[in-house]
Amino acid sequence: MTGILSRVAESALITAPTFRWMSFRRWTPYFFNAFQRVERAAFPPSLHYSRDELKDRASRHGFEGLILFDTRGPAACILINQGRNSRTLYLDTLAVSVPKLGLGGRLLQALLIEATEEGYMRVDLDTEMTNDSGMSLVDWYHRYGFRITQTEDSKGNVGMSCDLSEKLKRELPDSPIALFSPVARENMPIHRIL
Repeated sequence: MTGILSRVAESALITAPTFRWMSFRRWTPYFFNAFQRVERAAFPPSLHYSRDELKDRASRHGFEGLILFDTRGPAACILINQGRNSRTLYLDTLAVSVPKLGLGGRLLQALLIEATEEGYMRVDLDTEMTNDSGMSLVDWYHRYGFRITQTEDSKGNVGMSCDLSEKLKRELPDSPIALFSPVARENMPIHRIL
């Protein structure tokens, strides 16, 4: 059975010869090691998951993982599961080990499109206010339609949500990818592989 993240990889233009991807629903040593390589490059040690934490995530309803590989090895990963209800998708992790290539944005755009097509009404996530490079993650997610739903906790995290039904009501673009693309709003061409 093809999961939502397989379609995300295909529609995020990540089928180029330099990329390959694997989606999974349970952890194996191979997936764990690949995830850990991306995690180490993308997050400070305080945000790294233990094996037990990753096993716990895999036990959640609707769990799915995706690891994207380039010629150097694991380049990005996504972990999702069903949110608080059957109409909400929870984006647990979006991590990129090779920054500034636009992989994170392309994966997020594709996830929002596929979630909409799958019938989800909302995508929720928790994030830090800023990453180690000083980039505002709240601003970055805001560009894709996410809004703060939970204020900062003691660790500096916020809850964010993208209401897919509201985006569909407000915007009726020529291409579904334009719904979630800050680039499309600047009238730059974006293509989707079908």
